[in-house]
Amino acid sequence: MVWNDTNGNSNMSKITDDVTNHPYVMIGLGFACVSIIVYIIYVYAIANKPKKGFTYYSDDLMKMDNLFSETVQNITECQTMCEDQPRCRGFTYDTDKNICMGQEFGRLRTDEDNYYAWVKPRTGNTVSNSSDARLKSGKSISTYLKSSTRATLGYGQIAAPSFIDQFSFSFWITVQDWYQNFSYWRHIFHKGTQIDKSENRHFKTLVYYSWEKLTNDFPDQTIGAWLTPFQNNLRLGITTTSMRPYKRAYQHAHIKKCRCDEDSKNCRCWTTDQTGDPIHKKDADLDKKEFTHLEYFDVQDLPTNIANNIVVSVKGPIMNIYLNGKLNKTHILKGKPKWNNGDLYIHNPKTYLGSLQEFKYFPTSLEFDLIKVLYEDGLKIVSSH
Repeated sequence: MVWNDTNGNSNMSKITDDVTNHPYVMIGLGFACVSIIVYIIYVYAIANKPKKGFTYYSDDLMKMDNLFSETVQNITECQTMCEDQPRCRGFTYDTDKNICMGQEFGRLRTDEDNYYAWVKPRTGNTVSNSSDARLKSGKSISTYLKSSTRATLGYGQIAAPSFIDQFSFSFWITVQDWYQNFSYWRHIFHKGTQIDKSENRHFKTLVYYSWEKLTNDFPDQTIGAWLTPFQNNLRLGITTTSMRPYKRAYQHAHIKKCRCDEDSKNCRCWTTDQTGDPIHKKDADLDKKEFTHLEYFDVQDLPTNIANNIVVSVKGPIMNIYLNGKLNKTHILKGKPKWNNGDLYIHNPKTYLGSLQEFKYFPTSLEFDLIKVLYEDGLKIVSSH
């Protein structure tokens, strides 16, 4: 900047300027910061929330085909279900019926107040460093194992998941001859119920025609994988628990009782063994019992003579099953996944003819982008054999 001194001489000098001397600049910067903060809050706290009084249905209502339609407990489960499905672009949740309907293509429409709608934000397909670390957290159980080879892994060698209801298993299976041990349930692997040893110190042969008999003998499976007796289907079992009420029997049930004050003027009467019974109310928390159930799901028409990648990802009540890098099934479990401290048994006769490759366990749930990477990496390995 050029300026004149008191003698009228022109001099050159650097003048240090301060932003506080320009209030309009400060106001502009402040407005920009506030706008960015408001935008972040809108995107992550407001825009990502389900909208009341809206539905997200197919563009053409006459050809509407739900990606899924499930009964769930609340809207959070519905949103988690859509987030875990790569094809799901949005959902509609009916609070009156607790029905969650997902769509691959659709648009928002105004509707009754009992409906909520949500549209999935668009994101890239890159895997973050934290996601990459989750893949590296997986434990390799076996890189290659023929079905003629039996294996056991102690429970101490498989770390419990960080969250007891979030874990994943991934494996490549090749079935060479589907008719090997035809008509029997053929054991691939299961973690849980112990297989007893026979008199010659070898594990007994599993001879099961009935799934009911098998589940009675092997109630704990987290998870279990079996080939069905008569079809080329792969059955995946998972043990869950739930609290259900049961009827409590009282010594003097269904009789009238009264409780009066000392002067016997004020009395309150009730019928025993009813909800109004003070004893029944006191023991309300005891009127529940933990039920264990082995839930199962089938991957149908499993191709033979080629390696197939199966990924089972459990996140709370949601169980996703992927076949060769694509979502095959999504299930809402009836109970909570039960993690057990049992050993992992692999290829106990009677079993199939084939092999397992790249068998891995992850102490966390896996999303689609990670499963895609897992599949592509595994495909390179199994193709080299």
